[in-house]
Amino acid sequence: MTEQPQPKSSVAAAETSARRGPRRLLGLLPSRRATTPVNTKNKPGDGRAESPGDKVGRSEKTTPEAKTGTSEKAAPAAKAGTLEKKAGTPATEKSPTAKDARPPGAPPDPWSVFAAIPQQPPGLLRRALRALSRSVVHEYALVVYAGCLLAVMMTWPTLRYPMHTLPQDLGDPTRQAWRVAWAGHAVIDDPARLWQSNAYYPQKDSFAFGDSLFGYAFAGMLGDGPSAAILRYNILFVLAHALLLIGAYALVRQLGARPTGAAVAAVAFAYAPWRLAQEGHLNIISAGAIPLALAMLARGHGYSLRYGFRSGRRRAAWAVTGWLVAIWQLTLGFSLGIPFAYALGLILITLVVTGLISGFRQSRRKKRAAAVPGRRWSLRRGRRAAPAGPVEAAKSAVPAAPAGASVKAASKADGPEPEVRPVAAPLKPGVTGPETPPVTDPPALGGPRSEVQVAASMEVGKATSPAPRTDVLESPPRRRWISLGRYLAGPPRPERKPAIGWLLTNINILGATIFLSVGILMAVPYIRLKDTGSRIEEITFFSPPLRSLLIGPAESRVWGAAHATPRASLGWAAEMSLLPGFALYALALAGLFLSVWRLRHRALLILGLAVTVILTLGTNFFGGHWTYLPVFGHFPAAFDLRIPGRLMLWVTLLLAILAAGAVDDFVRRIEHWAAQRIPPWPGPWLRLATLVPLILVALEGWNTTAHPQVAAQPPALRTVPGPMLVLPTADLTDQTVQLWTTSRFQQIANGGGGFNAAQQNELRAKAAGFPDATSIEYLESIGVRKVLLLRDQVAGTSWEDAVDLPVDALQIRREDLPDAVVFYLN
Repeated sequence: MTEQPQPKSSVAAAETSARRGPRRLLGLLPSRRATTPVNTKNKPGDGRAESPGDKVGRSEKTTPEAKTGTSEKAAPAAKAGTLEKKAGTPATEKSPTAKDARPPGAPPDPWSVFAAIPQQPPGLLRRALRALSRSVVHEYALVVYAGCLLAVMMTWPTLRYPMHTLPQDLGDPTRQAWRVAWAGHAVIDDPARLWQSNAYYPQKDSFAFGDSLFGYAFAGMLGDGPSAAILRYNILFVLAHALLLIGAYALVRQLGARPTGAAVAAVAFAYAPWRLAQEGHLNIISAGAIPLALAMLARGHGYSLRYGFRSGRRRAAWAVTGWLVAIWQLTLGFSLGIPFAYALGLILITLVVTGLISGFRQSRRKKRAAAVPGRRWSLRRGRRAAPAGPVEAAKSAVPAAPAGASVKAASKADGPEPEVRPVAAPLKPGVTGPETPPVTDPPALGGPRSEVQVAASMEVGKATSPAPRTDVLESPPRRRWISLGRYLAGPPRPERKPAIGWLLTNINILGATIFLSVGILMAVPYIRLKDTGSRIEEITFFSPPLRSLLIGPAESRVWGAAHATPRASLGWAAEMSLLPGFALYALALAGLFLSVWRLRHRALLILGLAVTVILTLGTNFFGGHWTYLPVFGHFPAAFDLRIPGRLMLWVTLLLAILAAGAVDDFVRRIEHWAAQRIPPWPGPWLRLATLVPLILVALEGWNTTAHPQVAAQPPALRTVPGPMLVLPTADLTDQTVQLWTTSRFQQIANGGGGFNAAQQNELRAKAAGFPDATSIEYLESIGVRKVLLLRDQVAGTSWEDAVDLPVDALQIRREDLPDAVVFYLN
């Protein structure tokens, strides 16, 4: 079936309707009026003679009554239809037309298969998978992977035999492995007895004899026994190095450095050579939460060195997380927690002062604006514009006419044109009446004046000055001089949001309160301990000289052997070899001159670096009476703040930030130079050049740390209950005995470490002649009822003969075990 061809007139009408349809729906054209169908047949001018009946019918149809009735009925209908269409029909919905309609029974339009299919939104599972895939390849996820892998490599062979060896020695690592195990055991078994550990019996608050490492209690809940404790310690040791790198990277990245500069700073901070001498102290290695908390707090406040405070980047959740991480760092111990608390306090004071200054400036700006309304800064003239007068205000309220339009057109649009009357000239000598210039039409505003008007005004101006024109805005007199303060201040800045909002202020107050409360609760058992009173002497003994900042430790593969001679001149080389790395020194020195940090920020970094170096020197800087002692000398000895060299952590962090600025500027210059090449990207040698600083700082952190094997646990320590004394006893062996007790945590009088040394020395001196009456009487006085003598450990000690001595005359009983002898006291 073929379609009949339509006449041209109907095709044109359809095209016109199609063009006007969308515009009419959008309100650009008025809606169609309701009209009656017009009979196109028998119309005048169609080539047929009009009959008299047609004339009569046409005249009857066009009578006034018919016209009136039709208009009265059609107009309301059209209005109602228009309102109905606007109110009920959406703008995008098209009404069906004859063109779109298909006859009944016809098949569907085959072109409908090409219609756009609406895309279905992804489901919950697909969205979760997408978010997981993005998080797996996120920048910080890659940093975590790289940090863990590099930590395994740089601490190797820690994880080679993770259940049998410990890094550096068998002294402090064994005792700290016991601490982590006891913290987890106490939390599960009896949290109230956390500070009353099973060692150092019968001393009270014995868990406070050193940094508690309570923050690792979650790891101590997993497994039991010495093997599990050793494995747990080695894993935490490696992860602590990884956290150092991750935290430093996050901080430097948040401050505004690029990934390359942040990576160099992170590696230099995590693997500085001076840390190799601290590999046996997990409480000192576990410092990665310090830069991580600072990074989270800076991110929460929207702060960076390069851009300052940005209110649009504030995130309260990051600030809360930063305070939680800071509190967790405090639970690891006071050796690093007290200096960290000082740093947080200084940051809070700076924020408060910044907020007060910002608020004071805004209040002054508002007062000035309220005192002199309408004053504004003119950037074009570089001065303050005068307040607008009534004429200027009235003129500014009138909208400007478009270019090229006449005054009359503008007056017709805005209102009646104001009447302009001629100004009478004064009387001249010999003239009896006022001389009036010819009246002419007022010129357009700002337009040229005719020759007649110019001549008339010149004639009038001979006798007096012309009246001021009301159609011209006069500018205020230009100021010749500008005050120095106003010139330096520049134009007033737009009103900005405060540096810290109310939400962040409350979070900081709450976070600081919780941080302080946790610190006070943890400090109670430390304060209850008997102070030795020798903390000033110990601080003086451990204070390093200035040259120690250039001496590497013995565990450094690069500088260990080279610095053996200068290291021998140090009083305590293990705590005084404080070299952060010569590569780091060079990069930080370059960062003073070429850096992405601003000059004032570099000045602040240098000032902070000088302060931290002075504090690190302890009493070697003018006796420390104005530096270290007033800040840290008043704390009890149990807080373990007797070693000023551990403040090298902050020196290294500031040096790393300066070095990151230099590396970042170096990378930026390379990219700028490479952009001018063809092709516009750096070649392989330039890419390798950007990695040279990273390789140098990593090379200096290469270690030769020893990993001695821990002796196996004697079977008797898994069966014999306490309280008891394990022989032989010494400072080093007692720490291994503490590790052996992690199977049952029975009470023992043994205990090692630098704390409570006087009581432990007295115990060893009294028990040196065991079994004898003096030692038995002393042990009974302190509550010890059993003595466990280990057969494999007594060779070469004063208890070597006690294995075979008879004890019947001493009124005690002995029990021989395959690996030990148990003496039961009365």
